[in-house]
Amino acid sequence: MIKKYDYHPDFDSISEQYDFLNSATLDDFAALNVELRQLWAENKSDDLVSVTKKKIQSADGYMCDIQIIEPHTLKDAANSPCLLFYHAGAFLMTGMAHHIGLLRDYALSIPCKVIYIDYRLLPEHPFPAALTDCYSLLEWAAEHADELGIDRNWIAIGGDSAGGCMTAAVAQMARDKNGPAIAGQMMCFPTTDASMSTDSMKAFTDTPIWNSTLSGTMWDIYLKNGDLGTPHYVSPLQASSLADLPKAYMETAEFDCLRDEGIAYAKAMKQAGVPVELNETKRTIHCYDAETESSITHENIAKRVAFLKDVLSVG
Repeated sequence: MIKKYDYHPDFDSISEQYDFLNSATLDDFAALNVELRQLWAENKSDDLVSVTKKKIQSADGYMCDIQIIEPHTLKDAANSPCLLFYHAGAFLMTGMAHHIGLLRDYALSIPCKVIYIDYRLLPEHPFPAALTDCYSLLEWAAEHADELGIDRNWIAIGGDSAGGCMTAAVAQMARDKNGPAIAGQMMCFPTTDASMSTDSMKAFTDTPIWNSTLSGTMWDIYLKNGDLGTPHYVSPLQASSLADLPKAYMETAEFDCLRDEGIAYAKAMKQAGVPVELNETKRTIHCYDAETESSITHENIAKRVAFLKDVLSVG
């Protein structure tokens, strides 16, 4: 097979695996979410980590499922660092299979406690439902820090793709509301701009896993009710000021329609005085880390872990 884009052959398999996204219907996404939630339901404690499942109440009363993944070495510890994780999925899918292993790796490698939230999804829940849930998790974690055994001063947030958008928006919201402290924000190939005006968005209409054609459909559904007068919480790049945000890690993929808006957000934060590490990965595609065996995946996850160790004062 001749490939149009020169991404690394490590990612051929996931490119084929996720090709169905280009023709998936809303019913297909609903069926997939049933399967994925079953996988998360089966996520259990093992010899190295403990998995605790809870429900928390979002600010508007909705009950969200969360999972707390923690190394046994931190199970009874007080004042542990914590990562709140917001998953990818175009606001349409819940956390994918590879996220289960990824969060376990973060918990063990940093080490820290990781909290995953199954935030509300499209099409039933357009903006701002998902963001309300994600910000509510930050407030809940800070409020319950003592019983969770975490240090409320060492809470980082992170996410990929749509979850990267949630990460950026939660960081801005916490600043705007004088909310809980955030030690750092980690964004991996995030969407940051609903205008879809970058060069990569115009060029990559058919890239593997994600492309601008799919982005257009996503934004139409997500913004069914508009931005409710808060465009910067939809498109973090559109904020009038990016000053006073937490230290940031930004990772982009070379053959990804979201590449340039991630780079633009990183540069805009840096210009506003925010310390930013920008990692422009090469020969990669959107959500390339779903290929867990690739050395490219391992190398870049190591960079994420190093950032999180830094902002969480571990090591």
